[in-house]
Amino acid sequence: MMGPVYVGTDPVPALGSQLAVLCADACGIVGDPPGRVDQAGPPLAISALALLEREDVRRRLAASASQLVVWKPSMRIAECARQVGVPLANAGAAIARRLENKVHFTRTAPGAWLPIPPAVTGVAAPALTEQALRLRGPWVVQLASGYSGRHTRRADTEQDLTALLATYAGRSCRVSSWIRGDPVTVTGVVGDGAVALGVPCRQLTGLAECTPYPLGSCGNDFGAPIRGEAAVLSVAARAAAWLQREGHRGIFGADLVVAADDTVFCIEVNPRLVASVPLWNLSARDRGEPSLLARHLGVFVGAGDPALPSRLECHWSQLILHNLGTQTVRPGLASGTGRLSAAGGWERAAPLAIDGPRPGEVGLIVRGRARPGHELARVVLEGPCLDPAGALLPHAAQLVRDLRDQLGAS
Repeated sequence: MMGPVYVGTDPVPALGSQLAVLCADACGIVGDPPGRVDQAGPPLAISALALLEREDVRRRLAASASQLVVWKPSMRIAECARQVGVPLANAGAAIARRLENKVHFTRTAPGAWLPIPPAVTGVAAPALTEQALRLRGPWVVQLASGYSGRHTRRADTEQDLTALLATYAGRSCRVSSWIRGDPVTVTGVVGDGAVALGVPCRQLTGLAECTPYPLGSCGNDFGAPIRGEAAVLSVAARAAAWLQREGHRGIFGADLVVAADDTVFCIEVNPRLVASVPLWNLSARDRGEPSLLARHLGVFVGAGDPALPSRLECHWSQLILHNLGTQTVRPGLASGTGRLSAAGGWERAAPLAIDGPRPGEVGLIVRGRARPGHELARVVLEGPCLDPAGALLPHAAQLVRDLRDQLGAS
């Protein structure tokens, strides 16, 4: 293990990036050459922090790593990196926590000229319920901090809204009007004086075949056309400028909705690595360019601005399948590369290397275990996944059904 190292629960964000990986669960992904993927003992640790608190992991990193990068920074992770003596290539944890907080974002966004849905924020209590009922329904209720839509709920009636806020009593929340439209994501990299924005993608959200969360994120479609692309990129550029002023550096993701009248709303901004990172890495590899993680690392090396392009391209998509059951599962189906069969199912051809599937292949990543509601498997493929209405295309729906059958049978 030499040079920059990605440390995390699994190696998925480093797919196609050329980085070495130290993880808790390798998900059956093979290091090529050997040593590129290092599973630190049995997959019992479920976070980067749990790994970085282990003395054997610290010794390995201190001996060979030039930089560390993690999925999401924290004050404790930063302290561990300091003790190891290796620079942490992530934005400051205090900055990231503040910017990702949905209450802070809602209160700050208007000053950054970011168009957001009508919203109120505060501690879940009768006073907040009264304010929220003045907004146009349906409503979206979110905890100030959350991930993959696990704490995002839609309320269709006043009774639903009152009950949801009662469930979150005493916790910091945002309540906003529901915006009907196409969910879109823009990923980019923020440097000291430069910003690289990626092409927008359709966000797979709330698909019952993939996630138990009605507003949960379950993939990215880089093959589907985007309505109002110029307006989407304009809002994303404003979001990036806001992050830059607030002190964020490195990868970020902006979640937006394009309404029926082509108005663009910024829903939230994630100042950290995001789920689409491996897709960008693979696309850069195919184009002979530095990976998105390499662009991210460059922000934290030396002085001045990194060589950030004005636009980033991506042509891979992904479907993320969550555990829809009520018990933790340990699937027997192995990760690998393969293809779609004539019937639209999954046919495995070879193990999956950390360099990722090649053009024309389909990559499957299966977790060693998945708790209820958590990611079970991920399919990485080229081309579109969604029809104009936001439903899975027939080949994608058949692939999901076939994988569910195989994962369930195993």
